[in-house]
Amino acid sequence: MKMPLILNLSAVSMIFAGSSVLASAQSVKVDSQQTQLMLAASSADTAHQELEKAGALGFRPIMATTRGNGELVVLLQRDLKVTEQVQLHLIATTATKTFEKEIAESAAQGYRAVPQTFLNKPTGFIGNEIVVIMERPVNPSKKYEYKLVSTNQTSTLKSEWGDAASLGYKALAFLTRAEVMLLMEREKR
Repeated sequence: MKMPLILNLSAVSMIFAGSSVLASAQSVKVDSQQTQLMLAASSADTAHQELEKAGALGFRPIMATTRGNGELVVLLQRDLKVTEQVQLHLIATTATKTFEKEIAESAAQGYRAVPQTFLNKPTGFIGNEIVVIMERPVNPSKKYEYKLVSTNQTSTLKSEWGDAASLGYKALAFLTRAEVMLLMEREKR
C-alpha cells in the first residue's frame, strides 16, 4: 500500500512508502501513481504556490485545518483515471471586506470554494486570517456567487441567513473568529 506524500513546506519532507527524502519546494516531484498529498505551510504565499502546483498535477483539496502556530495543513487527493487539471487559488486575509471582495473576484473567474477549507488561521501578528481554498476546472462551465454573513449577534445571524437563503444562497461553511462567519453560495444565474 502506498503511503501518502507529505509536504512540509517549511522544510519540505517527502515520505514514500516509509523512506524519507528531503527536497526543496521547487524540486518536489510527485510519483505518477501517487493519489494522496498533504501540504503544510505557515506562509499563505507559499501555500498558494504549492496549491497551484498540486492542482496542475490533478490534486484537489478535500479538507484543511490550521495549527496554533499558524501552519495551514491541506489534504489533497487525485483520481488517476481523470486527466482534467484543476486550478487552485488560496484566499487569506485578515479583513472581512477584503475577503468578500477577493472571493467575489475569484468566483467571477470560475473558482468555487472548497467547503472544508474555510478556516480561521492564526497569524501571531495582526489578528487571524480568514482562509478558503478555491478550485476550478481549466474550462469552468458554471460560476458561483458568495455571501459572507459575519456578526456577533445570533439573532442577526439567523435573520441574515434566512434573507440570503430566500435569495437562493445555501450554507456552505461556518467558522468563528471574534464574530461568527457563515459562507454561503449560489450558482450564478
